Amino acid sequence: MDLKLSNFKTVIDKPILERGRRYLRGGHVVDLKEVSKGRWLARVEGNEIYEIAIQQDAMGLLTCECTCPYDWGPFCKHIAAVLYAMEESLPGNTDSTLRRPQKKRKTQEEKVHDALLGLAYEELVNLLEELAAYDRQIANMIVARFGDVGNDKKAYIRLVKDALKMGKGKRGYIDYYGSGRAAEGVRNILFRADMLIKQGSVKNAIPIYQAVIETVVPAIAHADDSNGELGDCIYFGFRGLAGAIQNLPLIEKQKAFGYCLEVAQKEPFSGWDWRWDLAQIAADTVTINDQRQQLFKALDKMAGNNGDGDSVWPTNYNNEQAVIIKLSVIERLDDEETIHAFLVEHLKLE
Repeated sequence: MDLKLSNFKTVIDKPILERGRRYLRGGHVVDLKEVSKGRWLARVEGNEIYEIAIQQDAMGLLTCECTCPYDWGPFCKHIAAVLYAMEESLPGNTDSTLRRPQKKRKTQEEKVHDALLGLAYEELVNLLEELAAYDRQIANMIVARFGDVGNDKKAYIRLVKDALKMGKGKRGYIDYYGSGRAAEGVRNILFRADMLIKQGSVKNAIPIYQAVIETVVPAIAHADDSNGELGDCIYFGFRGLAGAIQNLPLIEKQKAFGYCLEVAQKEPFSGWDWRWDLAQIAADTVTINDQRQQLFKALDKMAGNNGDGDSVWPTNYNNEQAVIIKLSVIERLDDEETIHAFLVEHLKLE
């Protein structure tokens, strides 16, 4: 049977309806509004805050969606609660539109926020210490964001390893759900780097990005990262490192050049495209001819074109990556004639 506001109490199963009514009476519908004609959005507080969207067509038929995991039927208790809330907001004709938005109730997040604002300093410290003792991930978050670590890369590597450990199962493998837990810990460490950048402490942020890159790249080979969360951490590590290096003084940039080129050729990166990202960061810092020669020699080795028995076999893809990075240096430092000659020389690459 088609669902309408006028018949939802006969269409939805009675147990679901009763739970929905209790949810409404208990104040769990924390927000309800008509965002456009015939479309309502609501938030219902359950084990977490769930988002509900309800669309009404010209015939009064309703399409309902909820972000909760309920899959035993077409309608969950959260949808039922919202339909009851909508019915209460209507005038006598239940097929008409909302008369006024439901009065907004505080969400769980807002209640927590208000409760924390009311705590004295000592109470807040005691609470955080208690939570940190109870939950290791909270302890790691506090240390990662606010701990006295300075710019010691080894200390940050230990923090990243500890974050990754939170996602490991009994056999030391990071499964699908574990990768999310691990990534949450790594994001807290990246948060610290981002804060340092905003404060102008670029030099102190770089060891954090390096620690994330050097530690998460080898770890991802032993993880189910099909949700992409650990990969995102690596991406943000590279993006942060590239941006930070560009804001360093010349002498520090030269050190960063050497670091990127060295790490790009290390074993953990040999099977990943991330080695080319490191090489590109190094290329973006090249200012003198000695650096250019050092970079181009390393690129040839990475592409397998060095001819000294290197284990990397040359492929079109590797050659293309090396040429693209070389071209970025040539375009930045050389004249049009040199650029044209380089392009002509490499036209054979697809």
